[in-house]
Amino acid sequence: MKNKCYNLYKKKKREIDADMEQERPDLVFPEGLDERLERMEKKELILKLIKEMKQSYQDVLLMQYYHEMGTDEIAKIMNTTPDNIRHISKRAKEKLQIMLKKYGISE
Repeated sequence: MKNKCYNLYKKKKREIDADMEQERPDLVFPEGLDERLERMEKKELILKLIKEMKQSYQDVLLMQYYHEMGTDEIAKIMNTTPDNIRHISKRAKEKLQIMLKKYGISE
């Protein structure tokens, strides 16, 4: 009887340990919680900065990166050429890079 109780105790302890391991934040989120929060804050800042840009820059960047649209598709929507979209995108990314440097986010 004593051994059965001991075996049951060990089995339950293993189950509890396994359950607790599943709830650990570092296992739930592959990156640490701090890294995830930092990434989310950066994403919010980038979106805020994009909204401060002129409308054509906003439109192109949001369609490219948030809606995952291609250059041809954006060109049709904006009634322009794909080449023009690439130029707008390049200028918008350069502007965003400068804005991010001010916040110490980018090299």
